[in-house]
Amino acid sequence: MATINIPQRESDNVKIQGKNALLFVNAGEGATVESPNWLLVGGQRNSALEMSADEIDVSDKGSGGWGDTLAGTKTWSISLESIMVIGDIGAQAIKQAFLNDQEIQIMRWRRSSEAGYLGEAETGWVTVTEFSDDAPHDDAMTLTGTLNGRGAPTFLSDVPYPGGIKNLTATPGVESVTLTWTSPTGATSIKAQYSTNNITWTDVAIALNATSVVIENLLSETLYYFRLLVTGGDEAGFSNVVSATPTAE
Repeated sequence: MATINIPQRESDNVKIQGKNALLFVNAGEGATVESPNWLLVGGQRNSALEMSADEIDVSDKGSGGWGDTLAGTKTWSISLESIMVIGDIGAQAIKQAFLNDQEIQIMRWRRSSEAGYLGEAETGWVTVTEFSDDAPHDDAMTLTGTLNGRGAPTFLSDVPYPGGIKNLTATPGVESVTLTWTSPTGATSIKAQYSTNNITWTDVAIALNATSVVIENLLSETLYYFRLLVTGGDEAGFSNVVSATPTAE
């Protein structure tokens, strides 16, 4: 069946779909504060961000009989609702943090670009003050959690989707760099990208089943940044960014 062109109207009033807001936790193999390993919490139905401030009553005789308040100390939290997924490491990490009184680093990401790989995010450290499950006989098993922020959250824009390939490596050669990675599962396309400023990128098409590629014709003694962009599958999105400097000889 031939594809039929359907023109789309332009709109400056694009609504944000709740299904595109996803909660990740920094945990698992190789995870550090400096190099997070963002794990998607499986089965999410909701991950509501709640922010509030204490009320400070500053009413006085000059307020004409009306109350007057100022905003005091601010707090924030994430309320998680999720279907239980067997073997989900993200949910297991949250449970472990609750049981062991550990802080855990979280990111709530939502896409803000048509391509779907860049978005806005809130990230910060939380304590898990509630972790419960529900196991009805006639419905799916669910879990709920309350993640209370410690200090202020950080609000970010133009954040790559956190779920891409995380083991990209770069090895410099003579006016070239060799990239290696583990083949992504279920991908429909993959390409390498390189940059000298980590802002603007040049694409290099590569075979779908490749696990390495040599980027040639680079400037020697120049620092380059590299990443992969995967479409489709479990690792869709941008990979980790690596850097290398090609040699002259």
